[in-house]
Amino acid sequence: MPTSTSPSPPSRPPPSSPDPSAADSPTDTPPPLISPAEPLPSVDDEIDLSTLRFLSASLKSLYLPWLFRLVVFTALAKILRVVWPYLFRFVRYIFGHIWTALGWLVRVLAWTAMWGGLIATVVWLLAGIGGAVAYAGLRAKPRWRAFARDKPLAAQIAKKGAGYGLLWLILRKVLWTWAVKAVVVVCAGWEGYAFFNRRAAASSRLSSSVPASASSSSATSTSPSALNHPADDATPSTSPEDADDEELERYARQIREEMLRDSLLRRGRKAASGERAERADTDVDEAQDAATDEGA
Repeated sequence: MPTSTSPSPPSRPPPSSPDPSAADSPTDTPPPLISPAEPLPSVDDEIDLSTLRFLSASLKSLYLPWLFRLVVFTALAKILRVVWPYLFRFVRYIFGHIWTALGWLVRVLAWTAMWGGLIATVVWLLAGIGGAVAYAGLRAKPRWRAFARDKPLAAQIAKKGAGYGLLWLILRKVLWTWAVKAVVVVCAGWEGYAFFNRRAAASSRLSSSVPASASSSSATSTSPSALNHPADDATPSTSPEDADDEELERYARQIREEMLRDSLLRRGRKAASGERAERADTDVDEAQDAATDEGA
């Protein structure tokens, strides 16, 4: 029969040595030993001690703070009862001035906003009107140029009439005095003088150019006969019938020159206004040269 061996007992760690620092800590101090000679505290004493502790804590955390608040509230109520008429008068005075300043501020802001909006609206309308006028002017500029080329005198009269009409309206609405009337009279006189002086100068230039062309044409008409008959000095060069034919031819040549001059002047008026006079004179000279060449 086999023999059974008993298990060995478990090994336990050896007890640790006591720590001197832990032994000295107050938490691990052993309770004091009650000597049998001292009597145990009674229950009434324990109740009184706990009551005292509760009253002390309530006094510090509840009673004294609320007592301070009540005292301050009562003092403020007393002060307010004494000074409330003066305080309300001061508050009413301060708020009255504040209300007046607020009213003036609102008035100034409303006035500024009104006039600012009105000025901005007027400026915007004027900008729109200016843009519309510029657009219409640019659209009508080619037509005006064509009209000025076709009828320069009517275009000049219309331009001057529009300018002086605008000046009349401005002076009539702004400065209608005797000085303005004098200025209007002077401007009208100057325009009339310039118009009639221009017409007189043009007529005198035409009249001076016609005899010159006639003399040149007569000289060119007589020069071939003199060249063809250089040695016939005793006999007269032309008979009365030949003289009449030459006179008729000279008058016909003058008429052709005048017609050509008129056509060239009309073309010159259709050109630019600044170069009208110079081109007309040049065309007249070319017409005279062409007429003299044809007569020759």
